[in-house]
Amino acid sequence: MRRLNFFLLMFSLAACSSKDDDADDGELDDQGVVDADGGDQGDVDIDGGTEDTGEPDDGPEPCLALIEDMDPDPDDAVADWFYMHDLEIEFEYLPEPSYTITLVDSSGAEVPFEVEWAESDPDAIISANLVGNETYTLTATCGNEVSTTFSTSNFGGPLEDDPSALADKVFVLNLPGARFEHPPMIGSFLGDYLTSALLASVADVNDEDLTLLVAQGNLDDDYVATQDMDVCPYDFPPADFSDAPFFAADTDLLEIKFRTGASSGVDISLYEMHLEGTISPDGTAMGGAWISGLLETSNLGPLIDISGTGTGLGEEESAVCDMLGTLGLPGLCVPCAGSDYCLYVEAHFDEAPAAGIEIDPDPTGECLAE
Repeated sequence: MRRLNFFLLMFSLAACSSKDDDADDGELDDQGVVDADGGDQGDVDIDGGTEDTGEPDDGPEPCLALIEDMDPDPDDAVADWFYMHDLEIEFEYLPEPSYTITLVDSSGAEVPFEVEWAESDPDAIISANLVGNETYTLTATCGNEVSTTFSTSNFGGPLEDDPSALADKVFVLNLPGARFEHPPMIGSFLGDYLTSALLASVADVNDEDLTLLVAQGNLDDDYVATQDMDVCPYDFPPADFSDAPFFAADTDLLEIKFRTGASSGVDISLYEMHLEGTISPDGTAMGGAWISGLLETSNLGPLIDISGTGTGLGEEESAVCDMLGTLGLPGLCVPCAGSDYCLYVEAHFDEAPAAGIEIDPDPTGECLAE
């Protein structure tokens, strides 16, 4: 009888143990972790998370890189920032991912922007759709916090009159005073031989298109422009003007004559020429204007007298490109228009004023027949 009671007791305990194990399936164990399979799952929960051990979370990596400078300068009350220029933030080193950047307008509304990082420096390049006559505040936070508040110039504001009021306006692009940003190091050197002004006349304009007639001009000592009547102007194809007052125009070729004497000169050919700018709301000036193109250099060796010895060593077609190689700038010359000696140039202008002149489309009597 005692042996029978012993076996009944063991059977009862086994049954209770089995029920308890079944009840644990899918329930929280004593560590607060969901046990999906009824066994001990360690510190991984059903969603792939980690066990809550009660220890404090370290949180995101702290941001330690210092902000060293900004453009526009935080210390200057910049009131004439060009609305299409990028903003820039200079960091001590590439910042941790927890850095923050904000850009707001005068009403406090956030302005969307994109960030690119400079190739060789820990500088954030901020590209945003700014407008003219507005005030903005740019703020960056990492190891410190720096803000700059600046105002844009009137360029970028809407035209005050109908676009048709721009017809026959002539804007003076001062080539001798341009900033040649390309090629590096010697852009200004080549710029010494682009000594004429470019006169950009609005030949036709409407809400959708703007057509330019670009003539070569001369500047007197007071920077008063006149048309060079010995050089034919160049017609540009219609440019998109739907983003008025901004435009960007392109043409296959523009030739600039460099005068070497009273009547002689050398043609400087600029292929794949690009010209863009923004016309002021009142139509009296053009801002942010720049040109670019492939400068054909094969006839510039003698003009520049690269050797400086008078021995004719600059006579070769490759003279300019060879010089670039000796300056540690090889590979800048590229093929264009059948020549192997084309050099990409880019020139930026200060404000281009409107001149009270008209452009003659046929100053030589032979231009329209070409």
